[in-house]
Amino acid sequence: MTTRTLDRGAEIAAAAPPRPPGPAAELDLWRVLTLLWQGRRIIAVMGAAGLVAGLVYAYALADPRYAAEASLALDLRAGRITDRDGLVGGVSTEAEALNTEIEVIRSRGLLEQVVAALAMADPPLRIPGAAGPDRTQAVEALREAVSPRLRRGTYIFDIRVTTGDPETSRRIADTVAERYILDQVGQKFTATETAVAWLSDRVAALEDELRVQERTLAELRGGTEGVGQEGLEALNRQLRDTRERAEAARDAARAARERAAAAASGADPAELARRYADPALARLAAAGDGAAIAARLRDMGAEARADDLRQSRRADTLDASAARLAADLDAQSAGLVALDQARRETEATRRLYETFLARLKEASVQMGLQQADARILSAARPGTLVAPRRGRVVMLATLLGLVGGTGLVLAIRALRRGYRTAAELEAGTGIPIMGQIPAMAVPNRESLLDVLTETPSGPAVEAIRSLRTSVLLSDIDTPPSVVMLSSALPGEGKTTMAIALAHALSGLGKRVLLIEGDVRQRSLAAHLDVMGSGDGLITAMTGERPLEEVVLRDSRMEADILLAEVTGVNAADLFSSERFRRFVGDMRARYDMVLIDTPPVLAVPDARVIGQSADAVLLTVAAGRTGRPEIAEAIRQFSMVNLRVTGLVMTRMRGGAVSDGAGPYLS
Repeated sequence: MTTRTLDRGAEIAAAAPPRPPGPAAELDLWRVLTLLWQGRRIIAVMGAAGLVAGLVYAYALADPRYAAEASLALDLRAGRITDRDGLVGGVSTEAEALNTEIEVIRSRGLLEQVVAALAMADPPLRIPGAAGPDRTQAVEALREAVSPRLRRGTYIFDIRVTTGDPETSRRIADTVAERYILDQVGQKFTATETAVAWLSDRVAALEDELRVQERTLAELRGGTEGVGQEGLEALNRQLRDTRERAEAARDAARAARERAAAAASGADPAELARRYADPALARLAAAGDGAAIAARLRDMGAEARADDLRQSRRADTLDASAARLAADLDAQSAGLVALDQARRETEATRRLYETFLARLKEASVQMGLQQADARILSAARPGTLVAPRRGRVVMLATLLGLVGGTGLVLAIRALRRGYRTAAELEAGTGIPIMGQIPAMAVPNRESLLDVLTETPSGPAVEAIRSLRTSVLLSDIDTPPSVVMLSSALPGEGKTTMAIALAHALSGLGKRVLLIEGDVRQRSLAAHLDVMGSGDGLITAMTGERPLEEVVLRDSRMEADILLAEVTGVNAADLFSSERFRRFVGDMRARYDMVLIDTPPVLAVPDARVIGQSADAVLLTVAAGRTGRPEIAEAIRQFSMVNLRVTGLVMTRMRGGAVSDGAGPYLS
């Protein structure tokens, strides 16, 4: 192992973290657009699939739906012939009332009438489920099909019906409008009929009541005949006068009793004469005749007692007369009050009777003149196609296909394990990309050199030449002369790269030796047209035969080939030996370039051992196939033994991206 190899191995660049993204990677918009452009075929296929699916659904699978519309106008301002006082009210203009009318149109009762009317029409039209006894299915189907709505700012209802047939939609819309108007008339007729029946009963009852009240009034008039307000006032005056006279008689009787008591009291005769204005007693008192005075006082007392008795009798007579007058007055007043009450009640009953009788006559006339509150503004026309909206369906299906394709491309990008572009690989590993090799359409392994020879200007050959230049210029001061090619996993194209690179280097006139370092698989011979004795690397290392007798040549390539051979020695021990290192040193001196094709680094440790004798390590990565964890682990395995991966070679590329698999790519 040379000092140059040891110095390079001491650099553990393979374990370095990925490079930080540059300014262009901050947005990643360009990378997304590039990814979408690379997946344009998938997006186009998905879009075409969506287009076809949309066409098939819109024109073959989807059930067509046709909508017809009839319009009703609420005639709220129209006059009524007899309905001047609102005997049967119309539709209110409040929002709640208008919304109620919409629900009436969709009500089961009205739709049952529509189903029956359509079944009896000419020609009949049967809604599915109408044959049943309750027509429940047909009504429910109509409830789904009928969609009434109120035009904003108007009193116009649009009855929209959607079915699978244009003529059916039209007939149902017209029938719903007609049955709604007939239902309005029927409801009003029923209401009027109910009102007429109620008014008839009420008028009859009022007529009987009025007849009884009039008879009672006549009887009261007969009992109070000749009695009026003036008579009552005169009787009242007579009662007051009688009561006043009786009170005066009682006062006179009291005065007589007082006079009799005074005459018997023995008071001063002169005082008594003065008090009672008795001139006779005054003369006797002046004469001083005691016997005459006493006689006069006795006469005076007798006269007073007689006057008291007379006045008392007179007062009793007047009280009795006043009582009779008061009784007569009360009786006559009560009669007049009863007469007046009976007159008022009779008049009220008569007015009520006349009002109800007039309303009954109006209602009887109105029964034959009922009008609906709505009228058909415009009849329905044959339904127009409303579903599926084929253009929209096709457009949306195509758009969904394109979106699905875009999502699929992005999902594949997010879920895939490997790198698809060289930029991603370099950014993810921090190791320069020395080659990007397109996928080569090689029918079999033996045809590889034929393809390289016969297509010198092909993309793959040009890419290999670019790889050759990168290898030769990887270290200008001390160009590598021993290059090891390995990979993380089998099947990534490292053997193909080794043969192609040997072919390209030999084309420059350089002396090239291609060594098969995979002593386990020994697959290099399958790519070449060589015939040997079976001796190879082991024989050359031991010196049992001269190198010239062991190396092989393919007529299509100016390079020596040293194949592996079967050995009982462990491969890792073989390549770790001092003899192998001396052998590599000898080959470096004899050849301009020595290429060693080694097994995958994650499969066996051979590559890490062989790399200790190499000047440069090339790690082959299959685009979009080799997992990122595997690539990172392969680089880490090299760094653990102080080996730096010189560069990465990305294979299976097509147009700068991963191959779509057009033709086999050889390993």
